[in-house]
Amino acid sequence: MQIKASSYSIVLAGKWNPAIITPPWILANLVDGNQQIEIEFSLSFDIPSRFKLNNITISPSVDRIILVSNDGSDESLSLIESIAIKLCNILSHTPFVAVGINFSFIETLNKDKLLPLFSFSDENKLNDNNWDISNKSIKRTLKEGVYNINLTINMDDETNFAFDLNHHYITPTSELVSAALLGKVIDYKNQSISLLNYLFDIQIEQNG
Repeated sequence: MQIKASSYSIVLAGKWNPAIITPPWILANLVDGNQQIEIEFSLSFDIPSRFKLNNITISPSVDRIILVSNDGSDESLSLIESIAIKLCNILSHTPFVAVGINFSFIETLNKDKLLPLFSFSDENKLNDNNWDISNKSIKRTLKEGVYNINLTINMDDETNFAFDLNHHYITPTSELVSAALLGKVIDYKNQSISLLNYLFDIQIEQNG
């Protein structure tokens, strides 16, 4: 099992003013001011710019801010955790909605272990009616109080498997955002890997 590129992220859902999130503001409030920020401009007027620094990407928009760990390292995960908490504390007047911590993985081996998951009871009837089935998906929500893990498994036409795990909290205040994140993001990653190993007997590749 390999990490899906740039899939480790924190999503802060709410009603944001993305015009506030500029490179000078980021350097003054979120990170060490001596760093260089790369700006990625969109060709579409309704898609805001993205900001890259230190193996992370910050993507602000009106309904969410997405913080991405570009390399999947614990160092960059700790950095986006820190930035997310600072954002919510500094802009505490923002109407917050929820926070999601996301991890995605690709499995191209061990197919015999995973194929039985996608044996659905209606397949024969669909085939009898000349329907081809592609891109099968399984979705589950695992609940523990106010904490959910949304687990989605997709199988493509070449029987490669994608696992998407969204650790989700309803967080209407900055304090609840901090409580969901502080010192926990790396633990969420490890929990995701352990859960997939326990459920499906698949492991992260050491070089992944």
